[in-house]
Amino acid sequence: MSVLWSVLAVIGMVLLFLLKGVGILLLGVLVLGLLLMFCPFCADVQWAEGIFQVKAGALGITFPVFRYPAPEKPEKKKKEKKVLSVEEKRKLAIKKCIGLIVALAVVSVLIATIEVAVIPTGSMTPTISPPSIVTGIRTNGHEINRFDVVCIKMSDSQALQTSVNPELPLCKRVIALGGEKVEIKDGKIFINDSPTPLDEPYLPADYVPNGNFGPFYVPEGQLFLMGDNRDNSYDSRYLDDHFFNQKDVTSVVFLVADKTGIDKI
Repeated sequence: MSVLWSVLAVIGMVLLFLLKGVGILLLGVLVLGLLLMFCPFCADVQWAEGIFQVKAGALGITFPVFRYPAPEKPEKKKKEKKVLSVEEKRKLAIKKCIGLIVALAVVSVLIATIEVAVIPTGSMTPTISPPSIVTGIRTNGHEINRFDVVCIKMSDSQALQTSVNPELPLCKRVIALGGEKVEIKDGKIFINDSPTPLDEPYLPADYVPNGNFGPFYVPEGQLFLMGDNRDNSYDSRYLDDHFFNQKDVTSVVFLVADKTGIDKI
């Protein structure tokens, strides 16, 4: 038997060198076998105080493997509920009311100042890729600047022309403001007969400027809006009246969240 184990040990060493991981596993088995052969298995049976227990092991070290009856699990101590006095209950109720009032106030302020909308279309790609969730600051028609990305409520006639649910906000970029003249030549935008077209770094990298529109004279209180995805955006260029009422702007977008993360505009 010892000769057999010696031969197997040599084989294990060879496998350890050749097969690495497999050899290590086999060597471990061989070492365990040698230990059991030279350090025989030992067991111990005990009966004390009505408890029957069996221990087993090797190398003179034993571990419990069976016990009857099984040891009882220690009972968890139940936390004693503190009995509050009338005064303590009153103070606790006041704290809860104050916390609720503060929470409602914060929510009310957020609802009044922040708008969150889902943009399902790709007319603002690559700035806003569908589907995206945009967050904007409510403006109530004020503080609108050129290049702002705005959410705006369409009129019924505009909704019919765009085939978009009028309950959903339209998201476009402000190109021209009230009192301005806007003209598009070969896809480039000129404001108030300026010889230099608008610089638009937000447009798709592969966009090739094309198309001629206008000139349009934007009435006071109105906006000329376009999508960044110029070849796939139904906007002021194509609408019958061409303009959006500034009072219908619900918010100016400053955050966009999509599957790639959250970005500022």
